[in-house]
Amino acid sequence: MYIVHLGLSGFPTGNATIQRMRFTFKAVKKAGFLPLIINKQSTQKHIAFKKRVNRFDGLLFVYTSPSFTRPDSFVKRNINKFRGLFSEVFLLYHRRKQINAAILYSQYFSELIYYRILSKLFGFKFVIQYVEYRSAISHRSSFFTRLNDRLFDGYCHKFCDGVIVISEFLKDEISKKNSKLPMVKIPVICDFNDFKRIEAAALNFNYFLYCGTIEYLPVVNFVLTLFEKAKEENIYNGKLMCIIGGTNAQNFDALEKAFKESKYCHDLILHKNLPYNEIIPLYKSADLLLIPLRNNLQDIARFPHKVGEYTASGRPIISSKIGELKHYFIDKESALLASEYDIDVYLETLRQMKLNGVSFDEIGQRGYQIGYDNFHYESNSEKIKKFFNTL
Repeated sequence: MYIVHLGLSGFPTGNATIQRMRFTFKAVKKAGFLPLIINKQSTQKHIAFKKRVNRFDGLLFVYTSPSFTRPDSFVKRNINKFRGLFSEVFLLYHRRKQINAAILYSQYFSELIYYRILSKLFGFKFVIQYVEYRSAISHRSSFFTRLNDRLFDGYCHKFCDGVIVISEFLKDEISKKNSKLPMVKIPVICDFNDFKRIEAAALNFNYFLYCGTIEYLPVVNFVLTLFEKAKEENIYNGKLMCIIGGTNAQNFDALEKAFKESKYCHDLILHKNLPYNEIIPLYKSADLLLIPLRNNLQDIARFPHKVGEYTASGRPIISSKIGELKHYFIDKESALLASEYDIDVYLETLRQMKLNGVSFDEIGQRGYQIGYDNFHYESNSEKIKKFFNTL
């Protein structure tokens, strides 16, 4: 029986969202089900696949829109969009007796209602991926976006047969609304085997590494300030490498200006929109991987995909003892966890590590084992199997 992906298009190329989709469905396949990923819209200008039905990393995926790439014309783009939606409905209807369940990955309340109706019409179980507490995301500020987020967070539990949650916070939120709704927690998830096959970058300098999106510019500035103070106090003598993705030109201009004006500008390395296969070797050569989490509802509810990738690299992480990380890691044993999102507290965490002679390598190896036991897709397959078999 098939378990089908609905909602977000763009597989197999994309950011952390696409990667979570990929590894969730690898766990689905490992659990003994047949995965089918539907791309109902054409979101990219260039793709490597020319056929309607393809396989990537052992996963079957299909394009339902006539054009597999995004048309330039507004009219053609919308015709392509609606034909993709229609063909998706036809595919679901045609395969309805072979579909055990569908997993929705979407941020839109309207899509949640739409696919719930289709699941009722065609007779398959309907599950949602719940990975962010949307109404806590500060930069989503328009009226309709805020309304969508409140509706999704407030009522998503009413329109599904089960939920895949990423964090304890979201698990508790769903349980408070409907304690009987089937639920499984799948944390950050990746393929640790991908990292085993790739060699560490051969660089002749030491460095801290931060990888994130330009939309989190305040966090990037936090990382920069932390590095500068660590240099000033002789806590660390290497460089800082930042791998930043995104398209916000204004934020990139501000970041580049901050780098140029830093007194340690010669020790700062900025990579923009680096391909994923070029990032992994840099992870594996870093002294320390930084992922500061803020003490706010957004960061408490989410679980950054980078945590899985960081641990898979075998290198240590430094973050805050909030949200999901405190459920998995122990400070100075399997990670460096600052008690607060504060520059001085992070500095003290680094200082104590240096004073106590704690090894970066030892922390990285313990973190790797925790990651393998919890974040490797194969380690989640039994939970997936039990969840779908009991729906």
